[in-house]
Amino acid sequence: MGSSTGQFAQQWRVVIAYLLLAASVYVTKGYVYQPLLLAGAMFTLPLCDSKWQLPATKINGKQIFIWMMGASASLAIIITEPKLLGFFFLMLFFVALPEEWFFRSYLMVRIGNGIAANIVASICFTVVHAIGNGLVPSILIFFPSLVLGWIYQRQRNVITVAMLHALMNLIYMAYLHRYFESFYQLFTG
Repeated sequence: MGSSTGQFAQQWRVVIAYLLLAASVYVTKGYVYQPLLLAGAMFTLPLCDSKWQLPATKINGKQIFIWMMGASASLAIIITEPKLLGFFFLMLFFVALPEEWFFRSYLMVRIGNGIAANIVASICFTVVHAIGNGLVPSILIFFPSLVLGWIYQRQRNVITVAMLHALMNLIYMAYLHRYFESFYQLFTG
């Protein structure tokens, strides 16, 4: 009985961390410093969970190759769209890295392994985005989140998924957002 009570208490730490993050997205919506506040929350909340361990980042030739490909693709886009240089670095350091730190290396790992953990973490990721961005755009975030979760489960490298996350956001802003804006208008009027 003590073991199940202890396990229940451990899971509540994860739930409380997620609820605090979701509440902070709602409370700071529209606030100019929201990205900084949320990045800070996503970095610090996992550190408050005594049962969580810092992720051991594997760095090998495969990781370095993925990083080089991600950096090359990002550079190619920025060369064609130079106005997105600042956006890319903001995305990488204040959005992608904190989000992947929280949702992949903390939340998904604390939930467990396998597809179920990835689906639950991706639903949580989507809900937090829905609070900040609305439901329709956020539903489209669910599927890339599954891909990033799948990659994290295989690579166990938060740097890799953060770089891919930032690259996905860069591709969206450079090439796709104007098409999706009209799609969103169909649902939001």
